[in-house]
Amino acid sequence: MNPMDDFFNAINTYKPIHIMAAFSGGHDSLCATHYMYSVLKLKDIDIPFSVYHGDTGIGIAETQQFVKKVCEQYNWNLSIGSAGNSFEEYVKKYGYPGPAQHHIMYRNLKDKPMRHYVTHHLKSS
Repeated sequence: MNPMDDFFNAINTYKPIHIMAAFSGGHDSLCATHYMYSVLKLKDIDIPFSVYHGDTGIGIAETQQFVKKVCEQYNWNLSIGSAGNSFEEYVKKYGYPGPAQHHIMYRNLKDKPMRHYVTHHLKSS
């Protein structure tokens, strides 16, 4: 089975009105974003496409600069969501999170900001 079959089946089944790729700034997500965009264009699928980058507040500035540069280079519409000072607030309240708190940090730094963006910005556009 072609790896993109699931992608096309999802498009046919759910009829999305927008496709958003999550681009962390790493090479894996860059390849996935580029591949998804390329396939949409190659197959002439006319669904708006955008890129989302989550600013966790604890990453290095160069990562976000790289994301912006790549999106500009490929003319991808980029939105950046922010976790604000969630990490600092958590550390002040509970101390530095260990491995057992990974799910809490993921939810607060990545999942909540992305859901907020989709609910309040993407759906209204």
